[in-house]
Amino acid sequence: MDQELQREYFARAAQLLGGNEATARILDISSRSLRSFISGERRLHSGILKDIAAALIAHADACRTLERRISPAFSSNLNEDNGPPLHDGRQDGSKRIPKTQVDAMARKLGLKD
Repeated sequence: MDQELQREYFARAAQLLGGNEATARILDISSRSLRSFISGERRLHSGILKDIAAALIAHADACRTLERRISPAFSSNLNEDNGPPLHDGRQDGSKRIPKTQVDAMARKLGLKD
């Protein structure tokens, strides 16, 4: 992979991690150092690449965990107020997808055993 493309990916990773300031904190480096990696002023070495890759994995794991706690695909996340909204924004319990159907959809998607 050429260095320019690698820097582009690095910059995109920093944005996904919350921007340059947040990424600098996560990587325990200064914002200036992060900007110098992105600009090409400093070489992206294997250590910084491993660190940002690990940060992306941790971020993805946290997102996956949160998604599984709020997704209506998991029937355990539903409650009386989670019925689908009507066009006027009100809730209608009669329009709720039955728990058995939600469970079947979750199994089909591989989200539930």
